[in-house]
Amino acid sequence: MKRSFVLFLVFVLLSFSACGADTGTPSSSPPSSSPPSLPPDPDLPTATLVSYDYLANEAMKPMRQDVYAEKDGYSLPLNLYAPSVDNANADTAVLCIHGGGWSSNLTKDGEWDGNWMRHQARYYSLLGFWGLEVTYRGFGGGVSLSDIFEDVADAVRYVKTELYTELGIERLIVIGDSAGGHLALCLALTEDASLHPDGVIACNPVSDFSHRFTSYITSGEQATLSPMHLAESAVTDTKILLMHGDADTVVPYTDSQLLLGKLTAAGNDAALSTVAGGAHAFILYGYEATPHDIDIAMKRTVEFIYSLYE
Repeated sequence: MKRSFVLFLVFVLLSFSACGADTGTPSSSPPSSSPPSLPPDPDLPTATLVSYDYLANEAMKPMRQDVYAEKDGYSLPLNLYAPSVDNANADTAVLCIHGGGWSSNLTKDGEWDGNWMRHQARYYSLLGFWGLEVTYRGFGGGVSLSDIFEDVADAVRYVKTELYTELGIERLIVIGDSAGGHLALCLALTEDASLHPDGVIACNPVSDFSHRFTSYITSGEQATLSPMHLAESAVTDTKILLMHGDADTVVPYTDSQLLLGKLTAAGNDAALSTVAGGAHAFILYGYEATPHDIDIAMKRTVEFIYSLYE
């Protein structure tokens, strides 16, 4: 009896020791199966909101990374975040294009783990969309604005020719911030209709090169890469939402007001959503805006996407 008790005690002590060996605190908690929601906004009753803390969790990894093109020694990547829920949104992909003065953190021999728009790609995947995040070659060193536009054009071609069939995608939305907003608008306004997304969300986009950002564009590129110029005559089947903070000191809010007038005068389906008190890059997590304000701005983008289903 005594021997049995001793063996039992040893077993308990060893079990306790083994369990204690795995009690280290992880650097970040894994996301739960159901992302936490913020209170509904009565102004946007159909949009679902997920919290900043959930989006910021580094455990959220893309399903995979594809190479959409090989150019000048660069393997141009596209991250895919799969829909986290099975619903009607899964036939829609939201392609996120970063800004940053048309710069890139992509190197010829390095790995790419995402840019400033990866939170947006995660956000849309949590709502059941395909969240896609893309980068391009950075401006300078022989890379022109035309080259960069061709990169994002190739990304759209890859999505439409490869991913549409593989993933059952039927609708493409492109969202871009700042320089990314410029590229998104160029996709919508280009003469090549095969590149037109179903919808474009351009956040504080660079649209006018006549008074700022003049060093990025040549006189020959004005006709094809200046949204303010293109909007005078381009008629697109893409529905466009401009979003701009009225406190933006980098890209003037008045640029989007002027652009909207030209787009609608030409017969395009376009609207401007004003972010009251919003500074530049108001949708970027960890930049200037508060998580709550970012969530509200993102909620407006979801409402726009849902409007395409109507």
